[in-house]
Amino acid sequence: MTNLTIGQEFYYAGDAANADNFGKIIGIEPATKYAPLRYVVQMEDENKTRLVDSYLFNKSTRQTFELIEDYQKGVRLP
Repeated sequence: MTNLTIGQEFYYAGDAANADNFGKIIGIEPATKYAPLRYVVQMEDENKTRLVDSYLFNKSTRQTFELIEDYQKGVRLP
């Protein structure tokens, strides 16, 4: 996946501990020797920010974050 940019909106599918939600990328932390590229994200209904590893946006059967464009088109993984 190409690197995303600040302002990119997304849908978060949720997990056992967190409800589904929408959010936006508000910052980017470059990859280092010890960590992958990460995005600073702000969820719609939270006042805090989170760091999200970039690979979680990759299209796969374990995709957690979906770009808003794909979500609105109804593009879903099998």
